[in-house]
Formats: sequence, C-alpha cells, structure tokens
Amino acid sequence: MKQLHIKEARLRRGLTQKQLESLSGVEQAVISKLERGAIAFPRFDIGLKLAAGLRMDPRALVFGTPHSASVS
Repeated sequence: MKQLHIKEARLRRGLTQKQLESLSGVEQAVISKLERGAIAFPRFDIGLKLAAGLRMDPRALVFGTPHSASVS
C-alpha cells in the first residue's frame, strides 16, 4: 500500500510534529510512526484529521500532487 505524504506536507507548511498534533488532534507518536512507515496506513478518521490539520485535500495525503491544493 502506498505510504502517505504526511511528512512532505508537514514540512512544506513549516510545522513540527507537535504543532501538527495540536492542529489535528492526532498524537505526535502516531504522526511519527506514520512518517517513518511503522504504520503503513492510518484509520480513515485519522487521515481526515491529519488532512484537516494540514489544511489540505485528504486525497493529497495518499496521492501527493496534483491534489495537494490547500482547502479553505
């Protein structure tokens, strides 16, 4: 299964894992495991929370660009 593009999106927005935790409600430890590939793919609700915290279309976490447009 394709790994999510969380780290790329997080760094592009200049966020630390702790800042993303605050914005998304997803624990920093989970974010770290996802970025390292220790968790291949999160539950659907976690993916949605991360996308909301990153202010991006949820599809961008799976497919990367061109769906990386921010959402308002």
